[in-house]
Amino acid sequence: MALHEEEKDPNFYVDLGATTHITNDLGKMSQVIPYKRHDAIFVGNGEALRISHSGEARLKNKHRDLKLKKLLVVPKIKKFFLSIRQLTSNNPCSIEFSSTGFVIKDQLQQVLARGTKKRDLYALEENVIQAMTVTRSSKASSEVWHQCMGHPQTKSIKLLQDKNFIEVSSWMKSTTVCVSCQLGKSCKLPFGLRNKISSNPLDKIHCDLWGPTPNNSTQGYTYYVVFIDDHTRYTWLYPLRRKSDFFECFLKFQNLVENQLERQIKIFQSDGGGEFQSIKFKIT
Repeated sequence: MALHEEEKDPNFYVDLGATTHITNDLGKMSQVIPYKRHDAIFVGNGEALRISHSGEARLKNKHRDLKLKKLLVVPKIKKFFLSIRQLTSNNPCSIEFSSTGFVIKDQLQQVLARGTKKRDLYALEENVIQAMTVTRSSKASSEVWHQCMGHPQTKSIKLLQDKNFIEVSSWMKSTTVCVSCQLGKSCKLPFGLRNKISSNPLDKIHCDLWGPTPNNSTQGYTYYVVFIDDHTRYTWLYPLRRKSDFFECFLKFQNLVENQLERQIKIFQSDGGGEFQSIKFKIT
């Protein structure tokens, strides 16, 4: 890179050979820290220029900001240099050059910035340079990102971080439960609390079928059906080998309780599963 004796150039030039971004202006940087190492920037005339600070900056854009990490401050440098290698490493973007200028695009081929060719060098347009801001790092915890992006899975947030779309400052514990996720993934609303109890036995029967079980019983049962009387809270439990056996089980239960109590079942309440939707069951 060459050092010219003219006044400092306000343009930002993209450089294929530069290993990092270089500027002489502290005013548009964030997270600035003194540079304590003894490295220097060597220019065309052989002079070694001291590095005073390092930090970050952002080029604002309507689609997404371009992050300029490892930005070095060299007070005596006459030109600002934008390292292509550093830019593409820290941002999911590509750069296309032509005889008149260049274009920086994101992965969706949206234009993030443009530049023109000036005296055999490629310079960013002035409006892009003026949009450089000192906005503090947009890091946030995984919990905040989870809420902002519509409650995605943790692996989705990790993928976005790996591709440099977001920055995560801290991660939620694996035991953390998101209340909104639990409510959003529920297929049915919970039953409301009530104190009303049926006046007589068999006025209402609650029923639920559970299975298949992780392990079969010694007799080969894999499903279990429970009947609860709303008035007495008396419970009947029947094991089943197959889910399709439910209808026959219900008929046995119905004959048993109606004969014993000399009453008929008035209301049969279930969760509306497929086993309760068969034509034979509705006819009964």
